[in-house]
Amino acid sequence: MQRSAGTPQVGAVYELWFGPEYDWRGKVTPFVPDAEFELEMVQADGDWLGTRVGFRLKPRDQRTWVRFYHTGWPGTNEHYRISCNCWAMYLRVLRRSLEHGESVAYEDRLDA
Repeated sequence: MQRSAGTPQVGAVYELWFGPEYDWRGKVTPFVPDAEFELEMVQADGDWLGTRVGFRLKPRDQRTWVRFYHTGWPGTNEHYRISCNCWAMYLRVLRRSLEHGESVAYEDRLDA
């Protein structure tokens, strides 16, 4: 994602900008500080509308375990498969940032 903006509170709408053709919005549904954050997609590609993207954090063994999910897909079509691959890439970049302090530019995400 090239940029995002929003307020972490239930009902707020986040701007998710992946590029000119992907200027999407997600409404914060559950939000529990330091534990849970979820967006219901309200402006996006048709396959994404109504889906929910979220994170749940849980302390475990002096670390924080992250559970990521993207639920509510209408089917397992090509867009679903591409999105799953993209989420894996973003999670890998997030892990490298958290564990090693690395920063990866959006344009370099495919090579990270």
